[in-house]
Amino acid sequence: MKQHIRILHTADWHIGLESWKTDTPTDRTSEIKEALQFILQYSRNSNIDLIIISGDVTEHRTSPSAIEHEIVLHYLNELSMIAPVIFVTGNHDWVGLPQLDVFSQKTNIHLINRFYGPDSSPSSRTLYIKGQKVKVFGLPYFDIRNLIKKYTDKISDTSRDILKEHLYKINEACEPDAWN
Repeated sequence: MKQHIRILHTADWHIGLESWKTDTPTDRTSEIKEALQFILQYSRNSNIDLIIISGDVTEHRTSPSAIEHEIVLHYLNELSMIAPVIFVTGNHDWVGLPQLDVFSQKTNIHLINRFYGPDSSPSSRTLYIKGQKVKVFGLPYFDIRNLIKKYTDKISDTSRDILKEHLYKINEACEPDAWN
């Protein structure tokens, strides 16, 4: 019998976001950091076994500031000291994130930033938590350029059909003795 595992799911941090409540932009950094501190403390106090971040940790896909990098890296590192972190990229996430050292094999942070892996299987990460196999299948944001490259012969097909094909492959890759 599989043991229960505690998963914390978070998304949409949007570090670097400015909102326009008035005629001037309002920096939301302090509010975002306050929310992230809450997530961090909750994770520490709740015996979390796995943390899944479903994208959009940054607001600026192409040019986040150095301060935004520091904030993202700080919280990713802090969370990874509590439990393994699976980070599935979103449409706002900085395209340079995969090049950062924090995503090397030496860390407890696992990045899913491709729809398919190098072998055309669905992108996933396999971890062992409490001695149990846990497979996480991520569906990162994919932009139309990558979709066109992969499906040049099917460009008239709908996104729904492509997603259906991907989910079918995920179903085939699931393992009965693992959490999937």
